[in-house]
Amino acid sequence: MQELEPIRRAGRLFATLGLLALLFSSCAWTTNSNAFSPLIGKEGVFTLVNLHPDEQRSRLYAVNYQQAGLIPLCSKAELLDLGSKRMKFRVEKTGKVYEYIYHGAAAEPFPTHLGRYFGRECNRSKVEALSQIDRTGIRRGKALVGMSRQGVTYAIGFPPRHVNPDLDAAEWTYWKSRFNRFVVEFDEGRVANVRD
Repeated sequence: MQELEPIRRAGRLFATLGLLALLFSSCAWTTNSNAFSPLIGKEGVFTLVNLHPDEQRSRLYAVNYQQAGLIPLCSKAELLDLGSKRMKFRVEKTGKVYEYIYHGAAAEPFPTHLGRYFGRECNRSKVEALSQIDRTGIRRGKALVGMSRQGVTYAIGFPPRHVNPDLDAAEWTYWKSRFNRFVVEFDEGRVANVRD
């Protein structure tokens, strides 16, 4: 019986360490999730890129599905509620409420992800300084041949990080839905091809 005591102590130590790791990770998540909270219920929040919602379900996903809907870049929005995996917001112009759902494909904490899509300022002059083809793609909400990387980001958002960890890569992969994807190919910083 006494020979089992060191094993029991080691087991209790590992259990304690595991619990501490869990507590610290949940504290880090709480701190991160609070970083976006000050925008909830405040006026003067804007979309920083075009958003492509599923209009029937009034939903968007952090995997950035390219659905048929379009909420234009620089749309004024009110953030209504924020949870650990969901956010609700209203588009001021239409009054429509959408649910933004976190997905692990974002490969970053939810508040960090949201901070790339919503913010206090939308720099319209930066968009206007882009090329004509960039502005056309942004207006249409599509990646067009000849667009810059910045123009593509404004037009269709950031590519999901779980398959696009390097934004300087020659290709960005996006999803239209859970089963359909397309690839934006770049050559010297400009879109050379968009293939399904």
